[in-house]
Amino acid sequence: ASVETDKQLSNAELITKRVNTRFHEGPLCFSPDNKTVFFTRNNISKGKNRRDQKGIQNLKLFKSTIDAEGKWLNEEVLNFNSTEYSVGHPSISTDGKTLYFASDMPGGFGGADIYKVNLNPDGTYGQPVNMGKEINTEGQEMFPWISSDGNLFFSSNGHVGLGGLDVFVMLADKNGAFGKMMNVGKPLNSQNDDFAFTMNPDNKTGYFSSNREGGKGDDDIYSYTLLKPF
Repeated sequence: ASVETDKQLSNAELITKRVNTRFHEGPLCFSPDNKTVFFTRNNISKGKNRRDQKGIQNLKLFKSTIDAEGKWLNEEVLNFNSTEYSVGHPSISTDGKTLYFASDMPGGFGGADIYKVNLNPDGTYGQPVNMGKEINTEGQEMFPWISSDGNLFFSSNGHVGLGGLDVFVMLADKNGAFGKMMNVGKPLNSQNDDFAFTMNPDNKTGYFSSNREGGKGDDDIYSYTLLKPF
């Protein structure tokens, strides 16, 4: 979609059917050079092993390269996916070295947790690392987004909030380490679910999703403007 001057989205266009399937394609992110895209999709493995032992069709992370014409090519499944748990909601750091994602893989604190993994120069991946108890709870932590100034945003229903999923931020210090965690507060957060927060490179404007009252349907996309630093 194109972004108009009033922040409205127009001319929505469907990406090729080579990407979009009859399953869910969800949150994605682009590498800093815009030549690689990581995206979320239901497990579409051929055969009968699409679902886990509980009959759930979990999420997987995929990677594609993008050519000069914008075509998505060389689709591949990341090697730390599994049919037994979900991996999704990618966000890549500005230097292109770290991928953040959400997963309910074994060994977490409960529900979905936020993880990170190193993206090696040779195209391989490091070992996924749980972001720890400062971020993750027994509830759900999902939709991580790392801004260009190094702040990590995510949605959670396990931390004290206004209701449902709220957007939180882990602020980066001058050395790039995460320090204070904050609920971003009203009016971005509501008594309903607020999630899928993203920020433009200006670090002042962006978009998020919410099922708050007054929308067009269930989950809607909203824009915001940050009036002062956190």
